Amino acid sequence: MAKSMFGLAVVAIASAFAIMLSKAHSEDAPKGDPKPGESDWPCWRGPDHNGVAPSSPKLADSWPKEGPKLLWRSGYIKSADGGWSSCAVADGKVYAYYVGCVPKDGSPNFRPFTSEILAKWGWREDVPAELVKKIEDERKTEDWHKVLHGDWKNKAAMEAPAKKFIAGLDPKLAEKYADVIAARLIPQADFPGGGCALGLGWEVLERLARNKDKEFKGYRDFAIFCSDKIGINDGSYGEAIGAMFSPLGKGNDTLVCLDANSGKDVWRKEFDGSPLKYDYAGSCTPVVANGQVYLGGMYGLYCCSARDGAAVWQKKLERPGNPYSSPLVLKGILISCAEGGVSGYDAETGKLLWTEDWQVAQGGKPSPVVWERDGKAYIIYASWHLSCIDPASGKIVWQVKEGGGDLTTPVISGDYVQVAHGTKLRVYKMTPEKAELVWERKDYTEGYSGSALIYQDCIYESHDGIERCLDLKTGDVKWTTKDVSYEYSSPCIVDGKVFGYQRWTDHEIHMWRPRPEKFELLGQFRPKFENLIPGEKGDNFHIRDVNYITSPAIANGKLYVRMVDSVYCYDLIEAGNR
Repeated sequence: MAKSMFGLAVVAIASAFAIMLSKAHSEDAPKGDPKPGESDWPCWRGPDHNGVAPSSPKLADSWPKEGPKLLWRSGYIKSADGGWSSCAVADGKVYAYYVGCVPKDGSPNFRPFTSEILAKWGWREDVPAELVKKIEDERKTEDWHKVLHGDWKNKAAMEAPAKKFIAGLDPKLAEKYADVIAARLIPQADFPGGGCALGLGWEVLERLARNKDKEFKGYRDFAIFCSDKIGINDGSYGEAIGAMFSPLGKGNDTLVCLDANSGKDVWRKEFDGSPLKYDYAGSCTPVVANGQVYLGGMYGLYCCSARDGAAVWQKKLERPGNPYSSPLVLKGILISCAEGGVSGYDAETGKLLWTEDWQVAQGGKPSPVVWERDGKAYIIYASWHLSCIDPASGKIVWQVKEGGGDLTTPVISGDYVQVAHGTKLRVYKMTPEKAELVWERKDYTEGYSGSALIYQDCIYESHDGIERCLDLKTGDVKWTTKDVSYEYSSPCIVDGKVFGYQRWTDHEIHMWRPRPEKFELLGQFRPKFENLIPGEKGDNFHIRDVNYITSPAIANGKLYVRMVDSVYCYDLIEAGNR
């Protein structure tokens, strides 16, 4: 009995201590801190597809001059030659997509300007200086440029300027250098680098020819060489880069998975691709759902195990291209625009359930989003047209012709949807039967602006170098500022604060308060670039530090930034609250 009473006393003391300890821990924890996984960022623009986090720990309200604490840097992840995927974060892992560019012949490095490639560009060492000047002057004429913008399938029209040019030359000279004249003056659809080396002037070719057969690891290695070593920094290097990959390289769609706490590789999965059609890849962000990660890449649609990257299923694309649009998963259906239209697939098996052809849905660059009304979910897609689609059947419920958003992803708040296209910014109010225009502004300049945000009945959007706040219901301008503006990148709101990447101010990251009264900047910093490849510089246009075409991902109090060659992770939790 004594032992029993003693045991009960010990248990009581231990329980009381545990309760006290638990209370102490709970008081130290951030107020309202969600359970692990509740504030993940599992897809493009976050869990609600609108850039606004539904839950978050308490974040710091200001940053020191050097910015928040850097927790880790990942290993090397291709970017400039691999695409601009933003990060997705779920269940303690970070996912990103890139295209691994490799030479067709299996060699370890690229040789972008061999004798054969230089000859296709029209280069020969023995061309007389007087003839070179005549050819290059012809390439500057209005008539020649009209041909470039004409019908390239019309062979006679394409050859007309060259024939006229040859007629004015000495016949022997014209015969001797016929290959040079043709390469420099006759556009060809399959020409390496496009057209007839459009931006590669003779001076540029001379510099490249002096480095004939030099080997490069990839796009950035080559771009840095062009800029730093031979002074090609006027934009023409881009064509040489395109020419390097078009005839020589192929791209492999690749998923990388990182540990969210350390940045170390968990796995990488590479899918065999095909010859690259472009000198850059797309920006599809993976989506994580039900223990699987999905991707619409340049060459295929993929489903992998989130645990180890094992392929569950994959679909080859009939029309491979640049995957700008990111997919989403809704009630067991993968919604994808990888083929240019809008399609629904069984998320478990990859079986095609339905598709709306490009001509109907006008798919392409924006990403699909979800709208819920009276317990039913719909897909809203806004490319050229604004479309409401039944996710189960793929049928278009309603459509506003030419009412879409073209480049930017539509933003939904309740029954309101905001779209932007060309010079027009529009807000519609949606019902299951139709969408009615609420207001329209014609002072918008689309360019490559990021997608907007809607927060507490205000729209926050960037265009033409400014950020402004608009009333959601009326479109009235509440304030404008030039302190921040987001081109390409789409900002997000977490814990009542906006986070975004600025392109033109040294690639800074901003934090500010979304309020209708005034713009309030809370902090800004530029991540310190750390070279992962020896010898590379961290300045000038060729190393853009923050990959400004990507967008921020914030999960569980951490900011995941896609840098130009890696991922950086920053601690955003308010001091003392982690």
